[in-house]
Amino acid sequence: MEYCDDGNLSELISKRTTYFSRKQIINWFKQLVSGLGYLHEQQILHKNIKLENVLIYHKPDKKRVLKLADADVSDVLST
Repeated sequence: MEYCDDGNLSELISKRTTYFSRKQIINWFKQLVSGLGYLHEQQILHKNIKLENVLIYHKPDKKRVLKLADADVSDVLST
């Protein structure tokens, strides 16, 4: 995983003095749902989703990408 030098989503929200744009929120929501979808396809249940476990990675093109962290509190689902 890349080094997420921009902290976590909780820190970013607490530092903001203005609202995020609707487009930005929808983009981040899509990223998180996509990440959860991938985990569920792999039969992994992440049991500790919170703002502190959503890390922010700045891509070279200046876009922020969210990454789910702290998979230690996860379960592998058996069928």
